[in-house]
Amino acid sequence: MKLLPVFAVALILACISHAALAADPGEAWLTETAGSGVPPEGVAWLAPGSLCPVLKDKLPQALQALASHSYVPLSVKTLPFYASRSCKGRYGQFPYLVRAVSADGEGRLDAGLLHGEVWIRYAGMGGRYPFGKTPVVLWLCAPPSKLHVSVSIVE
Repeated sequence: MKLLPVFAVALILACISHAALAADPGEAWLTETAGSGVPPEGVAWLAPGSLCPVLKDKLPQALQALASHSYVPLSVKTLPFYASRSCKGRYGQFPYLVRAVSADGEGRLDAGLLHGEVWIRYAGMGGRYPFGKTPVVLWLCAPPSKLHVSVSIVE
């Protein structure tokens, strides 16, 4: 008889933690689970200028564009719709609208490459939740073969 209340409490706690995860809008875009989001050795981290924030008033359109794709190639015509005029890549690079996540508070987004795979990592301080979907424009020489989105939080 004593196991039933303990089991019930464990079930309730599991449901509450699952509800907290489901309530986190950024959780859906994470491709790496907690602890496994550490990029492998050899990732070449891109210069900060390679990553541009999406204009705040264009966030709904960016979220819609990335609803079923982890990245979307941009053109000369579509780039100004999502990013400011200062968002420019180097010769030979192309702009991509890419999934990323962030949280309120101190932190920063980094992007890196390894064998054609892109690693987008938010590193910050503070609590774990909630993460927000944070689309960015990323300048690359070729489309990513795979996109990894992870978070590293120090409490």
